[in-house]
Amino acid sequence: IDTLPWSLKAPVAYCMLKIANPKEWDIVLDPMCGVGTIALEACWFTEHILAGDSNPEAIDIAKQLRAEQDFYKNIDFQIWDAKNLPLEEGSVDKIVTNLPFWKQIPIEDMDSFLEEVIEEFSRVLKTGGTMVLLTMHEDKIRELAQRKGLVYKANYPISLFGLQPSI
Repeated sequence: IDTLPWSLKAPVAYCMLKIANPKEWDIVLDPMCGVGTIALEACWFTEHILAGDSNPEAIDIAKQLRAEQDFYKNIDFQIWDAKNLPLEEGSVDKIVTNLPFWKQIPIEDMDSFLEEVIEEFSRVLKTGGTMVLLTMHEDKIRELAQRKGLVYKANYPISLFGLQPSI
């Protein structure tokens, strides 16, 4: 099974999950899962994993990867728009995702896009829940978190594919 060229590397996904610190009963959401790397790694932490993406090709690959091992059977992969998730308010404990960097997935107005997804993530996240985001837009995420009344706890710069994103 092939992955897509911009697929997140498993060690980065695993580290993001370690930062989120999900418990075995937590519901973990990756609302922009691509081929499902974060969701697959989340199986080491919990059996309650929701993942989706707007790219049907990526979801097809994710479902093929899930089918390779019974260990991944509990992941619910869906096609959806991360700005309008089909989830109830306050229904997930942890959101762990790789936000678009802008290179592989062109977004005309990144500021508006980030505002919309952070608003939606805040809606579905339980009070006291945790978001761990991989982003090239750390300053904007910090600003949006403050505006939403979210507690911004840490920033971990990393090197990835020659870029300098932050978790």
